Amino acid sequence: MSRATAGLLAAVVLVLAGWLTLSVVAGNDTDAPTGGSGASPLSGVCGALIAARSGDTEEARTVFVDDAHDGLHDLATRTAEVDRAAAGDLLRAKERIEALMESRSAADLQTALADLADATAAAARALDPEAATSCP
Repeated sequence: MSRATAGLLAAVVLVLAGWLTLSVVAGNDTDAPTGGSGASPLSGVCGALIAARSGDTEEARTVFVDDAHDGLHDLATRTAEVDRAAAGDLLRAKERIEALMESRSAADLQTALADLADATAAAARALDPEAATSCP
């Protein structure tokens, strides 16, 4: 395993550990609005997609982990309460991105991020019909 791969894996583990800790300590308030204190998961996915479109897979991964990952979990949890199919589609699309984290193919990552953007928008619309519909 290369140093970059090990570093990325360690970062993902730390983010997940932090998210789990906050969920336990904060009581996992899933009624809180996704964009209340930060950007929506869709904006993070769109940022990662823009980076992938430019061929910068490292930046796409960084933006996904930093700006979208945790919000996608929250969105999926809240969406599952009203539309389990949309929540399932969202989680499957997110898992595909996670599986491609080590891929050097910007095209594969771009395609998967575009699918994730669609699934994220659909989940957001399940909660709010006026929510954004896609990436710019």
